[in-house]
Amino acid sequence: MSSFIKQNRLLSVAIIIFSFLLITSIVSAATTISTNITTGGVLTVTGTAASSFAGALGVGTSTPIASLAVQGIGGINPFVIASSTGTSLIMVLQNGNVGIGTTSPAAKLTVSGTGAAGTQMRSEFANTNTTLTGAGTAITLINTDQTVNNFAGIDFKSQNTSGAEIISSKIVGIFGARSASQVEGLLSFLTRSAGGAINEKMRIDGVGNVGIGTSTPATQFQVTTSSLNATTTITIGKAGQNKGSCLELYDAGGTAVYAYVAPGATTFTLSAASCK
Repeated sequence: MSSFIKQNRLLSVAIIIFSFLLITSIVSAATTISTNITTGGVLTVTGTAASSFAGALGVGTSTPIASLAVQGIGGINPFVIASSTGTSLIMVLQNGNVGIGTTSPAAKLTVSGTGAAGTQMRSEFANTNTTLTGAGTAITLINTDQTVNNFAGIDFKSQNTSGAEIISSKIVGIFGARSASQVEGLLSFLTRSAGGAINEKMRIDGVGNVGIGTSTPATQFQVTTSSLNATTTITIGKAGQNKGSCLELYDAGGTAVYAYVAPGATTFTLSAASCK
């Protein structure tokens, strides 16, 4: 009886080993599994052959809501794409921030690169539209709030000597007066002087007036200074040029008058003749 029991045990062990080897050989080769697979541990798919899933695949979730659903668990970030050497290329954090070239994106999308050569971010498309007001915009910045004079803009930053990121200049699109069908658009340019604060230096208003030193230009081109004690200066030409400098002025009828400063002269002359 004892010998019979031992033989049955040996037979059972042999069956288990044979089953394990059979399953291993099947899974290591091309395999089609038509039932659900649920694992509480690690599922590893290796090899160079293509692998496919006919249904929805859930990682970190048993109820995938898309063809591929990845859910972070236990403080583990939900998604990463790495190179063959293990270097992170794209990282998605628990808070939804996406990093390209960085594992710690500080914004919804952070693109990081090193070196002076190469473009870090590029938008490329073939646009045959020659109408500037038509479709074909490469980048769109949208402010979904309807507050008058709110804005959307682009910041230009670099580090100071302490390593802190500082906004050195900005380009801002301002959303002005609104109606049921339109939103007034203005464009502002801000810069920072060495040791100074960043502030607006030039604005183009909704009708096309350009102001330098003023945010409310009253004419097509207006230049002012921030101080009442400073002189407003517009420079035309440069010292040592071989030809003079000229302003071309038109009256309402289209007749031109030229204010011309000849080379070496200290005064200008008004003339109806061209000074080009």
